[in-house]
Amino acid sequence: MPILKRIRTIAKEMGYLSLALILLALSNSPGVQSGLDLATSPYEFRLVRWELDNLPDKWWRQLAGVLPWSYRDHVEPSQLLGDFAALAEELRWASAQLDRSVAAGDQARKDGQRRIDELRRSLDSLSPRAQAVLESEITRVLKQEGLHSRLLLGAVFPPVDLVFSNAPLVLVVSPRDRIEREHSALLDMRMTVTEMESLEERLFQEQDVAAFVLRAGGLASYPSMVSASGDLHHVTTTSVHEWLHQYWFFRPMGRNYFTNTTMTALNETAADLAGDELGGMVYEAITGQPSPAAIHPEHEGSQGLPEAFNFYAEMRETRLQVDSLLEQGLIKEAESYMEERRRIFVDNGYHLRKLNQAYFAFHGSYGSSPASVSPIHGQVERVRANASSIGEFVRTMSQFGTYATFEEYVAGLPPVHVVPNE
Repeated sequence: MPILKRIRTIAKEMGYLSLALILLALSNSPGVQSGLDLATSPYEFRLVRWELDNLPDKWWRQLAGVLPWSYRDHVEPSQLLGDFAALAEELRWASAQLDRSVAAGDQARKDGQRRIDELRRSLDSLSPRAQAVLESEITRVLKQEGLHSRLLLGAVFPPVDLVFSNAPLVLVVSPRDRIEREHSALLDMRMTVTEMESLEERLFQEQDVAAFVLRAGGLASYPSMVSASGDLHHVTTTSVHEWLHQYWFFRPMGRNYFTNTTMTALNETAADLAGDELGGMVYEAITGQPSPAAIHPEHEGSQGLPEAFNFYAEMRETRLQVDSLLEQGLIKEAESYMEERRRIFVDNGYHLRKLNQAYFAFHGSYGSSPASVSPIHGQVERVRANASSIGEFVRTMSQFGTYATFEEYVAGLPPVHVVPNE
């Protein structure tokens, strides 16, 4: 019977996912220093609890989908996701307006809060359907690119499963005398800016480290957490980026994500490149429109600024100068320089809350970022240029358990000939 067969398939997938949940939870629980534990414990984000709360949702939807009385959604994917994106944008705008309305009267603030509450209820109602549609469209593209399992009769593994949710905050800690991602922790997304800055200052004073708390756009938990605060293109690329981390987790590259900072950078850079390409394909499949050029997150808020200020060039210059000062042992001079540069970025419309060693340690993990001085981005691009498809690229990258094996592979690739623009 088709219904019983599908139920058995779902049960088997849930078994695999239970294993994945345990492994993913363990991979996100490295040992930490007691001083850091003490400082961060009031703000700890409990990842396993979140996963256990959210993991069953999709499978209840799957089971409901095979029952004869279940509701069938006939709304076009582009319309459904477009409506969801529009609601999310309106909620962002309304929240920003309320935050700015300090001088508004009590009634105006009550009206603003009432509108925000209505929008949140609408989003909560629409989220399960929007998530299911996006999961389906991503799965379709992944299968099209050959990223499915023959052992599981052509199913994509891990199954695409995501939740539109604000991702937890990320604490990044770096030594002060060099730029290195020495420690990371997930923190409660409800922390205020004042609490973030208080924690950063406490770690600076008590542990003599540079700390930076930032808000992530997504997290490769299971299900993935994906922020709906961006446009549809951003949502699709982020969703695929997080799924790629899950896919690679069961392969040498992903299993060695935490081995060292170089492997972290290799994972993130490859996920950025493949996530942008595959996410763009998902966007085109949903909207029927060409994928817009990806805007790096560090460019947010830069629209309408004078072209004379080049964020990438200025940030790269800052990173190189900081490296030079730290190599000379001039720690305080480097920190003073970073604060001076931060103010310049702010004056030019880039609202950087903090610019320190930990900032560079985090953003340096992404090879395409101007905060990175690693050759990894160019090497990853070379692998992609030599791959016949994005699916082949993803499978090729999955095999590298060390950076040395990756470098050896890249060294054996034929050169890529670039045709200059006329």
